[in-house]
Amino acid sequence: MLERNTIESRFDVAEGIKRLSGWIEPGLIDQLFADWVDEYLGLLDAQENSRSNDQASCLQEDQAALSQ
Repeated sequence: MLERNTIESRFDVAEGIKRLSGWIEPGLIDQLFADWVDEYLGLLDAQENSRSNDQASCLQEDQAALSQ
């Protein structure tokens, strides 16, 4: 299918991947991507923490802009 590289063969491959992913043991996906997920969650947490710290400075800037 991959060598043919037609619209139909690409569709068949995509459909096959979707069906196979339904049969894969859920824990296997967790094992394969755990490091990436942990890194993503850490970055997301850091971003959320930096946003909450920056709100006070944003409010001051907004108030200064409004008073002009």
